[in-house]
Amino acid sequence: MIACLLLTVCLGIVASQSVAPDVSTTPRMHYEKPETDSITFHFDSVTRMLLVLSGNKCYIWSITNNEHNNIHTDDGLRAVELRVLKEIDDAFFTVVTPQILSPSIKQHCRYADHYYLVH
Repeated sequence: MIACLLLTVCLGIVASQSVAPDVSTTPRMHYEKPETDSITFHFDSVTRMLLVLSGNKCYIWSITNNEHNNIHTDDGLRAVELRVLKEIDDAFFTVVTPQILSPSIKQHCRYADHYYLVH
């Protein structure tokens, strides 16, 4: 009888200790909002310019003759895109109004509010 009582007391102590979770060791779920970024490249064959669209901005880049010769290949286009991405932060540009742009550039940059001619 004493053994049963002792066993019941021990089980009660163990059960009472395991009911409350330890807050310091309980993992917390941390949710971060997703981050997105989008850059679109478009080669305008009329003006021979590369258009770089980012949000509401349209950057207008000139390309070299060698780049133009290779622009219609996957490797050529990728090489120009990588060059532009490397240079974009340090580039100098002139703000231009849509009135002076060719219709083909205005068409491809129709969602842009700001136009920059990169040099």
